[in-house]
Amino acid sequence: MLDDYEDTEPLTLDDIRQKRMSAEEFRRYWRSTLGPSWRWIKAGRVAARRRVSGRVERGSVFWRCVDYIDGLPADMRDKLCGDGQLDISSAEAIYRDPVKRLEVDARLVAGLSPEEAAARCGLNAETVRDYCEIFFDVLDSLRATDWLAIHIFDPADEAIDNLYTTVCRESYQGGPAVCEYWLERVPHLDEPCDLTTIAGREMKRLHLTLLQDRLMRTTPDRLGEIAIRVGDLSSQLPPSFVNASDVIGRRAAQQLGLLLNRDDNGAQTLPFTNGTHSLVDHQTHIA
Repeated sequence: MLDDYEDTEPLTLDDIRQKRMSAEEFRRYWRSTLGPSWRWIKAGRVAARRRVSGRVERGSVFWRCVDYIDGLPADMRDKLCGDGQLDISSAEAIYRDPVKRLEVDARLVAGLSPEEAAARCGLNAETVRDYCEIFFDVLDSLRATDWLAIHIFDPADEAIDNLYTTVCRESYQGGPAVCEYWLERVPHLDEPCDLTTIAGREMKRLHLTLLQDRLMRTTPDRLGEIAIRVGDLSSQLPPSFVNASDVIGRRAAQQLGLLLNRDDNGAQTLPFTNGTHSLVDHQTHIA
């Protein structure tokens, strides 16, 4: 029974039993339940309670987190933490910084590797890999759309940052080019929009996307009725239709991806130049 694996026994090496839950089984269960930062959450609970089941193998990364949070006895540290290096302090700094966390998380769910995401964020690649181990364990689960929706794109927690969920969802659906498009403009979202310019109209579209997501949390039925009536959505909803936000968001991200993606999988950025989008390789197209 899974209840048998709860933290119920004193933190000691004296009562390790023969039958154990493997570290991978432990990871799969708690990640599915707690989300990408499951390892940090569970380590905090163990450190606070000083109690743990002897029938569960948790892995050296988990025990290094416990040691970082509250310090393990020397004999347990030598036994459980292993010899590997883990820069938990730098990884935690990303997790606590809303801007940097958005930049890293959005690029990872867009399909970039930790090394590619680190390069674009101006971070050390090893730091981003450590961050993924502890705070954003998603790299082998990017096809698990329901799990991603529950924990990242549409979490039940109403206090979650609407900007974070929207940018991550759009990045996941549209790929690296859409991700960079959003991240380039996020710092300017609070600036006034001049609707007489292309740049101003594009910023307004981003504002409306954020507003749409916010409305989905308050009046989803009404927004769904409106979405079906407008010309962009068919009255014959696809079998995979869940809600209006899902359809509108997917369609917008896919269309933007078609506009921006190139063979290099969206490595370019798109600064505004005299009413056009100028790609870094100097090819242009009229917006």
